[in-house]
Amino acid sequence: MTANQTIDLGNNESASCGVYPQGDGSFLAMTFTQSKSFKTRKGAERWLERKTAPTKLVAEICLYGTRAVGFAALASIPTDGKRQIVEVGWKNDAGDPPGSPRTRPAMETVTEAIWLAVSEIDARIGSRGLVRIFDVAGTRYVDLPLGNVPSYGSIQGWTPTGAE
Repeated sequence: MTANQTIDLGNNESASCGVYPQGDGSFLAMTFTQSKSFKTRKGAERWLERKTAPTKLVAEICLYGTRAVGFAALASIPTDGKRQIVEVGWKNDAGDPPGSPRTRPAMETVTEAIWLAVSEIDARIGSRGLVRIFDVAGTRYVDLPLGNVPSYGSIQGWTPTGAE
């Protein structure tokens, strides 16, 4: 049995994941993005396990930037049997002509850069599998289910790079 989880989204809202008994004797299984009612706890737990069980590593996100200039990310995504590197979170400076190269990171927080990269990965390959996220300093990483990436400050279980 998996313990229920609640993540504070920081805006007076929260997201929950787990199996919750209902007043009518049924059980509500919830991921952070889906839910389904079941007659038995066992059925709810099996569904939740299928929906949340980590699979294989399918993408990587490398974060970079500083609070002074902003944050961005590189996402490594498998496409047609090859890995494609996608930049996310860049913008042009005011006054740059249309079509000019992007000049600086645009995200104000690391969380924005992560979620933008996850959104790009999801749009290209869906949200099944694990994503490896490297922190801004490149000194640690964490593997998370693509459909369940919390805010940067809420991420736990970091592993030092080179510790594999």
